[in-house]
Amino acid sequence: MFLISSLTLHVRLSRRWAFFYQSLTQINIAVQQLDEVGREVKLWSHIGGGHYVSVTSGFRCLDFRKWFQPRDQKDPKPTRKGIVLNLDQWVRMRKIVEAINNDHPVLAEALPCYMQDGHLATFECRECYPFLNSHKVFQPIPPGTISKETQTLCRMHVDSAMLMSSSS
Repeated sequence: MFLISSLTLHVRLSRRWAFFYQSLTQINIAVQQLDEVGREVKLWSHIGGGHYVSVTSGFRCLDFRKWFQPRDQKDPKPTRKGIVLNLDQWVRMRKIVEAINNDHPVLAEALPCYMQDGHLATFECRECYPFLNSHKVFQPIPPGTISKETQTLCRMHVDSAMLMSSSS
């Protein structure tokens, strides 16, 4: 029993690492944009499960936070579980993230769950869609804040998942 739950935890954490690692470019761009005068920055990036990182104009920091969906409300809410890093701490963390990725090939090769063979149908994956009870599909990243490549990847993910769910 312990071995199975330990293995499950390892797989979940490595997939979450992959979500986070793939978000680094977008996070770094948003952080750089904080220094541009008059630039509106609003990044809210899903990094797996109910975890998100946000970078917003007016705040020179990054907020890593777990979110949850109250039973009686339609929109998710932030929890107290999280950490805020100022920009100097973020620079140090980026170096640590790169070192971890370089030193641990298993993590460097990890893929988010939506890129795995046999991924669950679109809205069945709690890692990709943690807030299924919403009235609306919860959009973790506002339109216009992600690259064309990421948008294409997301569309391919949703399209393939919808195809799988319609064929079953």
